[in-house]
Amino acid sequence: MKLNRNRLLSLSLSLSWACASLVAACSSGSGTPSGTGGSAGGKGGASGAGGADTSGSGGGGSTGTGDAGTTGTGGAGGSATGAGGRGGGSAGTSQAGTGGAGGRGGGTAGTSPGGTTGTGGRGGSAGTSQAGTGGAGGRGGSGGSAGTSQAGTSGAAGKGGGTAGTSPGGTTGTGGAGSPNLLIGVSSDKRYLVDGAGKPWLAAGDAPQCITTRLSTADMDAYFSMRAAQGFNAAWVNLLCNTYTGGAANGSTYDGIMPFTGTTGDGKADITKPNASFFARVDACVAAAAAHGIVLFLDPIETGGFLDTIRSNGMTAGRTYGRFLGSRYASSPNIVWMSGNDFRAWQSASDDALVLEIALGIKDMDTRHLQTVELDYPTYMSSLDDSLWVPHIDLNLTYTYYPTYAQLYVDYNRTNHLPNIMIEGNYEAENMQNGTHLTNAHDIRSMYYWSNLAGATGSFYGNHWEVFSMDSATWRTNFAGDKGAPQMAYVKSLFEARAWWKLVPDQNHTVVTSGYGTFADTGNAQDNTYATTARVADGTLVMTYIPTARSVVVDMTKLSAAATARWYDPTTGTFSAIAGSPIANTGTHTFAPPSGNHADSYNDWVLVLETAPPP
Repeated sequence: MKLNRNRLLSLSLSLSWACASLVAACSSGSGTPSGTGGSAGGKGGASGAGGADTSGSGGGGSTGTGDAGTTGTGGAGGSATGAGGRGGGSAGTSQAGTGGAGGRGGGTAGTSPGGTTGTGGRGGSAGTSQAGTGGAGGRGGSGGSAGTSQAGTSGAAGKGGGTAGTSPGGTTGTGGAGSPNLLIGVSSDKRYLVDGAGKPWLAAGDAPQCITTRLSTADMDAYFSMRAAQGFNAAWVNLLCNTYTGGAANGSTYDGIMPFTGTTGDGKADITKPNASFFARVDACVAAAAAHGIVLFLDPIETGGFLDTIRSNGMTAGRTYGRFLGSRYASSPNIVWMSGNDFRAWQSASDDALVLEIALGIKDMDTRHLQTVELDYPTYMSSLDDSLWVPHIDLNLTYTYYPTYAQLYVDYNRTNHLPNIMIEGNYEAENMQNGTHLTNAHDIRSMYYWSNLAGATGSFYGNHWEVFSMDSATWRTNFAGDKGAPQMAYVKSLFEARAWWKLVPDQNHTVVTSGYGTFADTGNAQDNTYATTARVADGTLVMTYIPTARSVVVDMTKLSAAATARWYDPTTGTFSAIAGSPIANTGTHTFAPPSGNHADSYNDWVLVLETAPPP
């Protein structure tokens, strides 16, 4: 988000919040904040009875019982209310809230008579949900069996290999792949990302940056469900929001819940005093995204709107806040920690160190999840430009309003390369580079294809309304007006059926030798004509995206055998056969796209040449 590009209504205002007690949640045996679960069994003794207090540290006691809120978290080796002890033990019972989660080290799930779902323990079996969106079988359950849903959309199976649940009032529960596969990792060659099963993972990202504060929990769930149906598997979400990204000036949720309960001496938020109610809302966001197969690129405290708050709190408080977050979300599979956001102040050594300290605090408690940082366009467009962060990040974020392929080529060619994600470019319905029109669906899909054929492991979509105008009253109407977002499904359908992770960008035009258009590394990206091409090294696949219709000449000797040749329509996800296919892998061949425009009046196409097309 850019402060000086008409993206903001005003500068971020100072946050001033009322004092309350410190929530301690940074150590290994700590429970979740007050009001979110019952208290743990005594250290070595019998079970405790939970009310709505903070979970204690279990050292071997039995499980307590929670009466309200989300589940508590057990200490290492003990057991707690709501959640089974992380070292063992069975779950307690949650009468209201998001569900009694199963023991994170092997417990069984509790029951949730009223709430979202009874989620299965990470290793345990699922609980039962009497009402809500579905009794999901362990959203984090790596092998749990499904719960039962009496009313809702579905009783989904333990999304790590569990069996299907039943949904008398909804759709049939499904078993199979899910949450454990959302724990994203890095390939051995550091070229692409992989899911928890080691399968190449192509990010198809959205940017509902302020969803944690602008939507209700029910609307969050509906939003992620609808984006998942469009093919999205990732979302950029800011844990804290103020006016810089479309939130309230004081950082509160739409219904007035403040993120922190105290202030520093100069009136800024005291980030060592998290508000349990606010973070329960964040918990719900994380869980809703996971339920729909969406990985959150979660910004712990975005620097566009909260840099003054970070400065006011200082290094020690920053580390404490980071540890709080790391402890709280270490067990949630679907997170990539993404610091920064228009972070031009990284060039100040003191500011850079302050922001990094929060990331290091997260890593103190959470070594499962990848970390990265977004810097600032246009001077430093990639995470790897900041040498201070290089030892601490696992993937590179590319940020540019210029044609996206140009910076991605730079990042692909780095000797210390990491997997590249095109995190932010032109958002739909904006005009960041004095283009001839507001960014439209054609501009959006050009960025998708440019990026994926320039060595990226995925790309993110954004729309102006979802960043700056999201609210419960209008989001569905605005959602329905998105033109570029639905085309993400066609991108995924094309690439995921093929060995996209093996594609090598054709930067020197040795594959497409003519008709590749005009390369540009500055200026307006709208309607740029450059065609990006990539080839698998063994010659089994070549793909070229042409943003405008023209013939292209291909050196067919770059294919290992005669190739099936087809044009792919990026607006419908359908193929058109090319006369004479399969084409011999000798000499050159000129390919002309189908005549006429798409329904949106543009005429971009993807040329696909492959020696063994997928079924």
